[in-house]
Parts: sequence; C-alpha cells; structure tokens
Amino acid sequence: MEQQGFRARIDGELRDLAETVVLDRRKNHTIEAVIDRIILKPGVEKRLEASVGKALQMASGLVLIAASTSASAVKEEQLFSSSMACPDCGLDVPKLEPRSFSFNSAFGACPDCHGLGRCMISIRRR
Repeated sequence: MEQQGFRARIDGELRDLAETVVLDRRKNHTIEAVIDRIILKPGVEKRLEASVGKALQMASGLVLIAASTSASAVKEEQLFSSSMACPDCGLDVPKLEPRSFSFNSAFGACPDCHGLGRCMISIRRR
C-alpha cells in the first residue's frame, strides 16, 4: 500500500506507511487503508468517485466514509456496502425496483396503512 501513496489507520491511530509499523502478533488489530482526504466543493466529483471506487475494490465492496466539518472536529463515520447486505448482521436487501416505492402497488405499500398514508381504526358498535 505504501507504493500507492496510502496511509493506514491502525487501531484508530493514523499512521504513515513510510515509517516502520510494529504490531503485536498475539493481538487482533484493526487496519484500515486511508484512500483519500477530500474537501467537498464543486469540481471534485470525479476524484471522489475514483476514491470510493478504489476503496470498494480494495475492501471487497465495503467503504467507510468519515466526514468532518473541520480538521479538529470529531468525525462521523458511516460504513457502506455494495453487496446489498448489511455488513454487521448480514441481512440482505432485495433488489430495489420502482414498484418497491409505489404506494399504488401492493408490493411497495406499507403493511400497516396499505399505502393510504394513515392507519384507519375501525370501531364496532353493538
């Protein structure tokens, strides 16, 4: 990875791969490749697309995005998967289709309101 210019986050600490990294072989470590640091502004779309694509390729369909509002702010991280499955529990998501979002289709309708937008309660009088 050093030849490709990446840094790594090892056990939560950002490390430069040009320096020697010594790890305890009897301990499990979390090693994450840092692909790119991008300030979001107009014109960086292609670079962002290439970086996310490279991350998905290197990590078999997983990418962790860390976003911050400033250099000193705590970063919010989100894990994304291109495999249509939750990376934590393995629950898979069916293929998304237009009918999945249509309130006119029973396939996409809410099971509680049946696509009406609100639940009707029927009261029987005796």
